[in-house]
Amino acid sequence: MPLPSRFADRMRELLGGEAAALLAALDEPRPPAVRLNALRGDPEALAALLPWPTSPVPWCRAGRLVEAETSAVAAHPLNDAGVYYQQDPAAMAVAEAVAPRPGELVVDLAAAPGGKATHLAALAGDGALVVANDVGERRARSLLGNVERLGVTGAAVTSSAAERLAAALAGRCDAVLLDAPCSGEGMFRRSSAARAAWTEAGVARHAELQRRLILLAAELVRPGGRLAYSTCTFDPRENEEVVLWLLARRPDLEVEPLSVPGTEDAGRFGLPGAVRVWPHRSPGDGHFLALLRRREGPHAPGPRPGASPASGRSRASARPAKRGRGDAPGALDRAARAAWDAFAAEHLTPAWRERVAPGRLARFGARLLLLPGAFAPMAGVHVLRAGLHVADVAASGASARLSPSHALALAAGFAQDGWAGPRLELAGDDEALAAFREGGSFAAAGAPDGLALATYRGFALGWASCRAGTARSLLPRGLRRLGAAASEA
Repeated sequence: MPLPSRFADRMRELLGGEAAALLAALDEPRPPAVRLNALRGDPEALAALLPWPTSPVPWCRAGRLVEAETSAVAAHPLNDAGVYYQQDPAAMAVAEAVAPRPGELVVDLAAAPGGKATHLAALAGDGALVVANDVGERRARSLLGNVERLGVTGAAVTSSAAERLAAALAGRCDAVLLDAPCSGEGMFRRSSAARAAWTEAGVARHAELQRRLILLAAELVRPGGRLAYSTCTFDPRENEEVVLWLLARRPDLEVEPLSVPGTEDAGRFGLPGAVRVWPHRSPGDGHFLALLRRREGPHAPGPRPGASPASGRSRASARPAKRGRGDAPGALDRAARAAWDAFAAEHLTPAWRERVAPGRLARFGARLLLLPGAFAPMAGVHVLRAGLHVADVAASGASARLSPSHALALAAGFAQDGWAGPRLELAGDDEALAAFREGGSFAAAGAPDGLALATYRGFALGWASCRAGTARSLLPRGLRRLGAAASEA
């Protein structure tokens, strides 16, 4: 599908003679890229495991451009094991600019599908509390799947309106990321649907939404904290003009200049210190990024967008909050604690047992969760999952029966230092690997009866149940790959 004609005209108005190179780049094939997951190991060592030629992304040590078909990168077992995340190179610049540190409270307001949220967690060594939010619950559940696949244990995945996050965490966050919904002009390279959906009126609608969201995002930031605003679109009305609009209303915020190799300073569009990634100049589909710092000192917020002038209360915050099993932790009953302790003593290493300190293990319905150390309930915020889902429990008389979760198998470092039980290493040319990924059974001669951790090149893929020399895959049904090829190496 051709580029929208009004978009092309707009880019010519914006860039002059340079527009031809941009428009040509948007019609070129898009090579895949991956961000190697630092929670699985050093990115340089992980890159050596990739079976394809790669080249570095200039602004992200863990980023690699890959010479392979996108489908092959998606289907590889190292992807299932969370060794990498397929991500546009331009998008990798955002978390790098936020630069989260251990112990910080970091909020990603529009986090689905999870590329930037999991990058934030990895950069902090899983030592920050990352609140990864998406207002759409279906998208938030997709986000949760990626958080689990990449072994993030220090995140809380939420699904609430930005107004609710602003009310619950106002002035408390060390860093806030708003990767704002936008007209998606940077998606034109890979999506004919994005081209078909684009309209001039849509740019204006998105700019209005972005102004509302960025003002709410600013409310979350503590004095001395930082706010990152990004989009994957080119129009200044959704980028520089949104940030300038905020700065006019929040004089306690200032631009913190960015220096990102391979990007252009946004000064020619009115906001020096912000940066743009152009697809005709650098790898990636295109991004805008600005980093703001809140000055020390008090701030008296004005009415929120959509608020009644009399009350200052927003329409969204006046509605009842969605509730769910994950909203507040429940007490861990004696039977569930005994079941977990028995499982941990038999199957987990001492180092991992020490992570489950008293008070960090909580029960949410049938699930046992290992809560992040800094987690506290957020009033009015719908929490889908806080921390690591370690197991499901079911009552059996006065006792409880425990089933370890798939997320526990994939937790950061788990294949290396957490599991004290048997492992089944599956080779790329082994029919057992395909059978496991399809959710089937395969020969496991010599494996003791009971639970085993299935691995590929040492990285956990999930659980298998062994009995009489046969192993049965326990992969959740939604993660099975029917027709998985045996020779993935």
